[in-house]
Amino acid sequence: MMPEIDGFKVLNKIHSREKIIKAGADDYLAKPIDAKQLLKKTNNWLKN
Repeated sequence: MMPEIDGFKVLNKIHSREKIIKAGADDYLAKPIDAKQLLKKTNNWLKN
């Protein structure tokens, strides 16, 4: 079974996220938006 994403794409996503956080964002959610991830992050932010 082949993974959905290769190592290069994973590293690119990690570096993109790091750049966004360093630029001042509080959090990051990539497109396409996963409803479960959105709810999880929203709940985390509402608790803080």
